[in-house]
Amino acid sequence: VMAEVTDGVLTVGLRAGEGNGTRWVSMADVALEYYSPLMLIDEALAGADTLTYGTDVDGALQAAVAAAEQAKASGTAEECVDAYHVLKGACEQYRIDNASAEHPVDLTGRIRNAGFNAGNATGWTLVRTDLNYPKFGGGAMELWHTTFDISQTVSGLPSGNYRVGLQARSDLGSSNNGFRLYVQATGAEQVTIYPTGMTRAEGDVSLHLGQNAADMNANPSLDRVWVSAFVADGTLKIGADCTRNDMWCVLNDFTLVFLGMGEDDLAANWAAQVAVANSLVAVQNGAEMVQ
Repeated sequence: VMAEVTDGVLTVGLRAGEGNGTRWVSMADVALEYYSPLMLIDEALAGADTLTYGTDVDGALQAAVAAAEQAKASGTAEECVDAYHVLKGACEQYRIDNASAEHPVDLTGRIRNAGFNAGNATGWTLVRTDLNYPKFGGGAMELWHTTFDISQTVSGLPSGNYRVGLQARSDLGSSNNGFRLYVQATGAEQVTIYPTGMTRAEGDVSLHLGQNAADMNANPSLDRVWVSAFVADGTLKIGADCTRNDMWCVLNDFTLVFLGMGEDDLAANWAAQVAVANSLVAVQNGAEMVQ
């Protein structure tokens, strides 16, 4: 993890989430590394040098690079840190402005508690029939023999195409017909997929969640499923649900990837905007809809 220290004080520690009373945790060799303001600027400038594939809107990136180079040459430590943050922001905006299938932008950071690393469901709306679940461990979440729906609405997104991913397993594997990943943009139909990954259960039952979490954390693409959506109003609902009460489901690491908007998407964007408008208007007695 990284942290910015401005007052000379840094607190470090470890904390276990809820539902880990029977888990085995080990730790060793805590390390602390220092990155000077000049090192941070060099890192950001190196990243900016790779951004040559698109348009620098209003010259924002070029201006941020020039300011960072000036701060590096003659600025104070505080000015260097400020220039670093401005340049990092300009780099991210450049990537968003020029996003495409060839240059996707990872916006997973816009999802609260995307990997359940908080050891709980903070940031998510969770409805389930068995209040003893979910359980958390290793950054994964499990639900056992309960129907559930866990969702989050992400806002402030740039308009365009998105892919949402989730590592997911169930004890039905390829026969799963109750556990789904879903997304829904405003005014659009829900898009879903049924994961086919099979949960692993070896030895004592208290180890099973940890086994599956370890598998997934070791290989982020393992048992990951994807769904796609077009966002017109900056809002996208993401989630997973299960309609059966006889399944064991394990979820790990939601991801959100922005693919931009190409020329062919202009018509789709207009149609999506119309759908958004119609979803906000109560159409009664055959009232005319937006065309």
